[in-house]
Amino acid sequence: MGYGWRMTHGRPWQIPGLGRLLAPLGAVYGWAASRRRKVMAPRGYRFPVPVISVGNLTVGGAGKTPFVSHLLGRLPHALSPPLVLARGYGDALPGEPTSLNDEGQMLARRHPGLAQAQGADRIAAARTVWEEVQPRSVILDDGAQHLAIQRDLEILLLDAPSLLESARVLPAGPWREPLREARRADLLVLTKLQDVGEEGAARAAKRLQQVATGIPLLRARDHACSWMDGGARRSVEDLAGLKVGLVAGIARPESFQRTVESLGAGVAWLETPGDHRRLSPRSVRVLRRRAATVDRILVTEKDAARISDQLEGLPWGYIEMALRVEDEAGDLDCALAVLAERGAA
Repeated sequence: MGYGWRMTHGRPWQIPGLGRLLAPLGAVYGWAASRRRKVMAPRGYRFPVPVISVGNLTVGGAGKTPFVSHLLGRLPHALSPPLVLARGYGDALPGEPTSLNDEGQMLARRHPGLAQAQGADRIAAARTVWEEVQPRSVILDDGAQHLAIQRDLEILLLDAPSLLESARVLPAGPWREPLREARRADLLVLTKLQDVGEEGAARAAKRLQQVATGIPLLRARDHACSWMDGGARRSVEDLAGLKVGLVAGIARPESFQRTVESLGAGVAWLETPGDHRRLSPRSVRVLRRRAATVDRILVTEKDAARISDQLEGLPWGYIEMALRVEDEAGDLDCALAVLAERGAA
């Protein structure tokens, strides 16, 4: 994996020595982020219903939207129907009247009838659908750095690879805010444990608990539950022995490759257009030539929403992932129950 790949995907700190050189800039950025939060957070808009923020402290790849999907399945009746608000990053989806990005489309597919609104101004976006939806709760997808809205429950996701990689803040490392900001969370979720092994998972959890002592910690792992082959849902066991090419327009495409390889498929090549990005015209031409060299082209569920039109006529499918959340103490359900009682008061 060369330097060009890393730079293309916005992780210059992975180049040996560069993270250390950028460390002074990271210190300034971290100070500014903390200062901005102290000044702006108390001034945020207060919705008349409980607000749950799901966010992270690193630059993508923590699994926020899959956790939002998990959260939607746990909401008590008193907090339903919810309204999911998001910024809506990424390339526009051609012919999509709802203006939802790839993550919004993924949630819509998993939760039919779910009310969503996206836009840079999330308050304005919410107002466009508020009367129609009459929500009893609001969920902020990627809400950690969105300070324009006050929240009643702060859930922070931290991915294990970033906890093991570097403590530096942008642009010297993967952190949007210093790790100490994890102390403000009501719940912490340690994600991507499948990418670091048992020893790595233990080290990541220990580091997080040392920084944010006493805050409930949930653990989450992604796993492939099925795959869509054209219009047919198939068992992941059917992937064993297939020669595949991959398209992964996500923050951590290497994680998707590891997942596919763990299912017994042989990966011939990996195309990485960038997080939330569609394929360029040149990439589409290359992909169509490469298609003849593999049994299937596999993409992520988010990519399926974003580039299905670009794959028309090719033998492709997408992996359906599920999130396994370990919460033996029932901390999430307890927090939601308290929030529901507060909202009903």
